[in-house]
Amino acid sequence: MAALPKRYLSILYIDTDLDDCQLVEDAFKEIDSRIQVATADEYATIGTALEKLAHDPDLVIVAINRPFENEIDRLVKCQAHAKLKGLPFCVLSSTTVASIIDQVYNLGARSFMIKPANFNTLKSLLKSVVTYNWSVDPQLKREDFLSTERLAASSFSVL
Repeated sequence: MAALPKRYLSILYIDTDLDDCQLVEDAFKEIDSRIQVATADEYATIGTALEKLAHDPDLVIVAINRPFENEIDRLVKCQAHAKLKGLPFCVLSSTTVASIIDQVYNLGARSFMIKPANFNTLKSLLKSVVTYNWSVDPQLKREDFLSTERLAASSFSVL
């Protein structure tokens, strides 16, 4: 398993569900308390969230909830944000619908993660994302996407 980088990571997490925002923040704190996480609940609050970080984010995680069409539009808007261009975008969602997953990858997401139902599995999933070397393999392949059953069976998985 790769170690966390020496420079502390800054992550922007975007989700309309404030409870999920808190869960993701808590998970990152347990992974490594030095990881900076800023949350935005909508596109309009990205600027405010970015001000909370010591430096520009290293990674952006966007949650895609129902209705998926609206959320995918939000993903496109976030990718176009001046401060977020060129950053790795990962998507976290409860959907396993192949057409949605394919659409997200076609829009340039680097990873699609199925949102697990259990907190420890969420931590493992997020740890895999922050320890993944994006410079070596900048996009995880669609066929590497794991079902929640496979993820739950492993202690550490990269999607």
